[in-house]
Amino acid sequence: MEVAKILVVDDEPSILKLLKEALTQWGYQVACVGTGTEALEAIRTELFDAAITDIRMPEMSGLDKSS
Repeated sequence: MEVAKILVVDDEPSILKLLKEALTQWGYQVACVGTGTEALEAIRTELFDAAITDIRMPEMSGLDKSS
């Protein structure tokens, strides 16, 4: 069975660390980025099964990325 790959996007390092640790323990492969720009670059170069994103970030909101 293939492991699901999740992209986590948040500008707070402590949130990224917490989510990465939890999702990894639950058996997911996790990639973390800190900005909307980094998230867009990540999805251009890799295929993800899901994304968890902060709605409020300085550069670009999670809603902007979903458009």
